[in-house]
Amino acid sequence: MGLDISKMAYNDYDWEPYPEGDRRVTGPLCSVRINRHNGYEMVHLLNQIYEKLGFTNPHAYWQLEKIIRLSLPSSVNTQIDVLFWIRNNWENHFVYRKGRFVNGKQQRGRVRYFIHDKRIKEI
Repeated sequence: MGLDISKMAYNDYDWEPYPEGDRRVTGPLCSVRINRHNGYEMVHLLNQIYEKLGFTNPHAYWQLEKIIRLSLPSSVNTQIDVLFWIRNNWENHFVYRKGRFVNGKQQRGRVRYFIHDKRIKEI
């Protein structure tokens, strides 16, 4: 499974291709600096993070993209640093609708709201 480019949350990326085999868009995440405005780099980064963190919900691509765009500090600028930052900060970026917890246990069908978007959207 991979990210469908037409389903990306933002459509203002630069789609300038890189040479075949370029580490910015192929292979595992490494210490290469990222360009947050290049669509090919973002697709590769999102796919790798999705796989490494074991996400199974397709909406996680959209959530990852929003977190990178709106919350990722400018000091986090390599692929591997982005992965670690998201892993350590994932739960800090969502709030849960009240009433979805029973006896301290999370119930199925929870609804998350992204809290850093001015237009709070249900996902």
